[in-house]
Amino acid sequence: MDSKWGGKSESIHVTLNVEQACYTRDALAKALHARVFDFLVDSINKAMEKDHEEYNIGVLDIYGFEIFQKNGFEQFCINFVNEKLQQIFIELTLKAEQKQANDLVSTLMKCTPHYIRCIKPNETKKPKDWEESRVKHQVEYLGLKENIRVRRAGYAYRRVFQKFLQRYAILTKATWPVWRGDEKQGVLHLLQSVNMDSDQFQLGRSKVFIKAPESLFLLEEMRERKYDGYARVIQKTWRKFVARKKYVQMREDASDLLLNKKERRRNSINRNFIGDYIGMEEHPELQQFVGKREKIDFADIVTKYDRRFKGVKRDLLLTPKCLYLIGREKVKQGPDKGLVKEVLKRKIEVERILSVSLSTMQDDIFILHEQEYDSLLESVFKTEFLSLLTKRYEEKTQKQLPLKFSNTLELKLKKENWGPWSAGGSRQVQFYQGFGDLAILKPSNKVLQVSIGPGLPKNARSPKTNDQPASPSRRQTKASAQA
Repeated sequence: MDSKWGGKSESIHVTLNVEQACYTRDALAKALHARVFDFLVDSINKAMEKDHEEYNIGVLDIYGFEIFQKNGFEQFCINFVNEKLQQIFIELTLKAEQKQANDLVSTLMKCTPHYIRCIKPNETKKPKDWEESRVKHQVEYLGLKENIRVRRAGYAYRRVFQKFLQRYAILTKATWPVWRGDEKQGVLHLLQSVNMDSDQFQLGRSKVFIKAPESLFLLEEMRERKYDGYARVIQKTWRKFVARKKYVQMREDASDLLLNKKERRRNSINRNFIGDYIGMEEHPELQQFVGKREKIDFADIVTKYDRRFKGVKRDLLLTPKCLYLIGREKVKQGPDKGLVKEVLKRKIEVERILSVSLSTMQDDIFILHEQEYDSLLESVFKTEFLSLLTKRYEEKTQKQLPLKFSNTLELKLKKENWGPWSAGGSRQVQFYQGFGDLAILKPSNKVLQVSIGPGLPKNARSPKTNDQPASPSRRQTKASAQA
C-alpha cells in the first residue's frame, strides 16, 4: 500500500489472509469495471451528440398492446375499445353467472341439505366406462370416508316420527293404514315388532335415531317384502279376472261358430276349455317338432282316417303358425331298431288351410281342406279347436276361415306313386240320422256312412257364466263330453 504525505511517499506492505485477499481482488475488479463502463458511455454519448434536441411523448398502452409490425394511434384506439367491451362482457356474463350461483346457494340454504358429492367416473362422458383410480382419487381428496366415519360414529339415520311412521306403517296391522295414538309410541311399536335391539335406536322429542345401517336395511327389506306380497295378490286377482273374461269370451265365440249350423252334444255345450289335453309338460318328446318359441294353443289325441277309412291315433298340435299331426312308428334300422318313436306325419301352415267341413249333426268329425290333400279327423274337442284355428287364421290372413256345413262331405286324397300307377282321387262322407249319442261308422267302397242320433238344437248356445274354468283330467273330460 502506497501513501504520500507532503513531498514524501512511502510504501507499506500489509499481509492479508485468504478472505481479505479475495475481497481486495474483487474490489479492484469492480473499480476497473466501473471506470471502463463510464468511459464507454461518455465516449458514445459524445459521438452521438446532436446539435438540436428533440422532444418525444411516450404513451403507455395499458389496455393490452398487440404486437404488429406497425403500431399506430389507430391500434391504440382499437385496444381501448376492446378493453371497454371486455368490461361490458364481464359485467353482463360473469356477474350474471355469479348471481345465478348465489341464487342457487340461497335456495339450497332454505332447504334441508343432504350430503351429496358428484363423482366423475371417466373423461369420455360415456356409460359403462369406469376408471377406478380416478374414482378412488376423488373419494380421497373429497374426504368422503372421513365424513362417513364421523356420521357412523353416532346415529347415522334420523327421521321425524311422522315421516318414519308414514314410511314403515305397512309393517304392522296396528300402524296400517293409520296409527291412532301418540306418534312416539307408534314408532316404538314398529321397532319392537321387527325385534330391533334397544341399543340400536334412540327416541328423541320429535325424531327417531337409528345407529347401524344394517338395522335400517332390515326395515327396508321387510317393507319391500310387504309391498311385494300385496303386489302379488293384486297381480293374481287381475290375472284371474282377465283369464276368466277371456275364457268366457272364448266360449261365446266358439258357440257362435256353430250357432244355427250344427247340433251340439248335451254335455259339451257348457264344457270348460283347457287347451292342453295331452299334457305337454309330461311329453317333452313332442316339443321337438314345434319351434322353440312357439306357443301351443291346442293339443289333443285325435283319430285320423286314411283312404280306406281305417282310424289311427294322431297327436294334433296347434300353434299360432302351424298345425301338426304326429304319429308313432317302429324304427326299422340303426341302434334304436325296434323302438317306437314319434314321427311328424303332417305339418300345415295356418294360412295354407283352405276351409273346414263339418256335418250339421252332433258328431265329432271334420275335414281340413288344404291345397295338396285333405285330412279327415275326429275329435271330441272340435269346437274348441275350431275356435282357436279361426282366430289364428284371421291373425295370419286378415280373413275369416271358411266353415262349410253339409251332410255330404268330399275328401281329397293324397297322390301316392306305385310304380307306373298313381293313386289319388277322392272319398265321400255321408251322415244319416240314427239313434244314440255315439257315431256309428260304416265304410263302403269309397263312401263312409256315419249314423248318429239327434243332439241339442242348432240354436243352442252356452249361457254366460262367471265360473272360473276348471282343469279336469282328460279322461273325465272325454267321459262328460261323450255322455
